Amino acid sequence: MKQMMKNKKAIAVLLLVAMLFSIMPTAVFAESNLETTTAYVTIVNQEGELVVTHQAIAVNDNNENGYTDIHDALYTAHEEFYKGGAEEGYQVKNGALAKLWGDNSSANGFGCFGYYVNNASAWGLTDPVRSGDHVVAFVYQDQINWSDVYSYFNTDAIIISTG
Repeated sequence: MKQMMKNKKAIAVLLLVAMLFSIMPTAVFAESNLETTTAYVTIVNQEGELVVTHQAIAVNDNNENGYTDIHDALYTAHEEFYKGGAEEGYQVKNGALAKLWGDNSSANGFGCFGYYVNNASAWGLTDPVRSGDHVVAFVYQDQINWSDVYSYFNTDAIIISTG
């Protein structure tokens, strides 16, 4: 009986130590990501015009979820560049983008917006954004057949000499 109690105590101590180690990386990540993030943001409006073009933006954790994400980058871009700020031009409802650059179009009840981070389609507005990341958001032009195609260059800038 005593041996069984010792085993239970040992298992409880091991589980406690394992739990403490599993929490540590999360705490370190949260602390390190609370600093200001500089992301490059591009936004294309409902007319297909580049209204924000590769702008370096200081992004903070506006939605207070512990890290900077796509929502934070787009919110900040609207605050800085949209006439009327994010209150007029940007909106999120139930975790989904509901208004981008003043456009709140919707086809068949779905938002007609897309967003990418580093030229990869994002899962949602809470996908993380780190310093140096490139965020692109746009309003789909074809809101019936969804035939829009996202394309990009394999480099953001190039320096060449004249002549």
